[in-house]
Amino acid sequence: MNIKIKHFASKVATCILSPITQNPAFFICQLLIMIVPFAVYNFAIDYNYKGVIMEIIRILHIFIFDAYCLCVILLWLSKLINTNIVKTILYFITLILFVFDSFVAIFYASRISPVIIRLIRETNTDEISGFFTTLNSPNIVYLGFGIIAICTIITISEKLAKKYFSKSHNHSNISITSIGAGGCILLKIKYLITIIIAIICILNIIRNSLLSFAYINALQTTQLTTSRYNVVFKSAETANTTYGHLIHSLFSNHLFSKDIYILTEVLEKQYQTECSFRSSQIILIVGESFSKYHSNLYGYIHHTNRLLFNEVKNNNLFIFQDVITPRNFTSYVMQQIFTFKSQDTNLYWAETPLFTKFFKECGYIVSFFSNQEINDTNDDTLNASNHFLVVDQTSKYCITNTNLQKYKWDTDLVDEYKARIKHTANEAFLSIFHLSGQHFGYKDRYPNDEKLFTVDDYTYRTDLTQSQREVVAHYDNATAYNDKVVASIIDLYRNQDAIIIYLSDHGEEIHDYRNFTGREAAKLTPEICKYQFEIPFMIWMSDKYKENHPDVVKQVEGSLDKPFMIDDLPHLMLDIAGIDCEWFDPTRSLINEKYNVNRKRLLLDTKVDYDEMIKQLN
Repeated sequence: MNIKIKHFASKVATCILSPITQNPAFFICQLLIMIVPFAVYNFAIDYNYKGVIMEIIRILHIFIFDAYCLCVILLWLSKLINTNIVKTILYFITLILFVFDSFVAIFYASRISPVIIRLIRETNTDEISGFFTTLNSPNIVYLGFGIIAICTIITISEKLAKKYFSKSHNHSNISITSIGAGGCILLKIKYLITIIIAIICILNIIRNSLLSFAYINALQTTQLTTSRYNVVFKSAETANTTYGHLIHSLFSNHLFSKDIYILTEVLEKQYQTECSFRSSQIILIVGESFSKYHSNLYGYIHHTNRLLFNEVKNNNLFIFQDVITPRNFTSYVMQQIFTFKSQDTNLYWAETPLFTKFFKECGYIVSFFSNQEINDTNDDTLNASNHFLVVDQTSKYCITNTNLQKYKWDTDLVDEYKARIKHTANEAFLSIFHLSGQHFGYKDRYPNDEKLFTVDDYTYRTDLTQSQREVVAHYDNATAYNDKVVASIIDLYRNQDAIIIYLSDHGEEIHDYRNFTGREAAKLTPEICKYQFEIPFMIWMSDKYKENHPDVVKQVEGSLDKPFMIDDLPHLMLDIAGIDCEWFDPTRSLINEKYNVNRKRLLLDTKVDYDEMIKQLN
């Protein structure tokens, strides 16, 4: 009976271990492919080798489970078609995921995430090519060596596995009765490994089942969007492997696809609204990736904003000194500056109306001209993330006119607006421009004949290489071109009773204090808060507007040094227009006498206090 039990136990152990014993090289390489991006990411956010090793040990069971599942898939598929073909396909797919995950870990201290997936889906081919031009060559070399190393390890381990492991696998099938003392020890080790693998699989199956249940429950809940949002981002903490992050990201974006329908239901509601038409000609310009530290409006050494600086000297342009963004990704910023979702509230962005709805209901002609969003997609995820203003479901409630196409240059977008939109003197209107601005791919953000700066203008930056100085020159040229675009919009209203608000969605790093360009989703530091979250914010008023609205002039002049975060922009816009509704809160309007200067300015989903972080730089 004892022999039968041992035979049964041996068969069970062999069955459980067979996915690994028949594909040992594949199992080891999968572990390596999952661990490396995780290690790179964790090292990038705290530069602690010991901490990274401890983190790997802490969640090693998840890596083993995912690698084991892939071996099971390989074993099952190999019974249907040629093993080498299956293995080659799986190696190819996993290697691509490894490269992608390592890529964002190295360059952006991030992992595959809902944000990354959304950025890829929202980015066009021009932006992708521009994106690669911003990467620094040393990290490209490191990534290249990493790919070569992984491929080499795969090749060598496959050969070694075929040569040595196949023999030990055959020995594992020896009869129980023929096993000696040494064989008993090996058999006990085999049983121990089997028990460990079984426990790991059972625990992870339970863990993944609970996660799946939470997702399904969240998907079935259409109204409690805040709780759905929390489920998604809290579960991200448990998605530690490349595959876990990919599944989490795709599932999360599917979850977010419902947002457009929830937002539509909110917009359908009627709200009691009153309007004094305090300002009847209002223009909002949303810039892109504008670093205040590369503008002479904020003390930069190079005159990247010559035209706007002239507006300051003529007392038409007012520069605000302490304004930040709640996030450093466009999609999320757009959701917050057009809705009443503020970082220090528990509201979900799609649970609040767009502020443009109230302008349209009060009789304003609302035009939205964007070089980033256009109603040309049926993708609900994209609609909810970055196109929610222009899709048919929502635009009928809050937009009167939109542009017909996107352009390479922002000046062409302004030209379409000039050609199509004609306002009479008595019409109240809100015109919104969303520019390409200084989006990455800086050298592609301005025409060649608009070049003002060359690499020779940055020889004083001895801390930078020639190629890095060239990137800075491209960015400053893009900023100078943006200066021309904004000035051209100002010229449209110079002789009218108009007020213009300009802001950037987020900042940008351009080799300012380290070898890095762009933005990242890593652990926030005081330097990241400074360069990626501080933004230029300014208000322009025509001479006629200043004459007719001395009260607004006084309010603006008295608010230039007040702390502000642009997630409260809707309250400022309603205040300028003189619109009162249940969503308007005067304590959140920057120029209002009731404005709360003590409001906490919290960043990202982690709710990091910007003002506390920035104190560390002083």
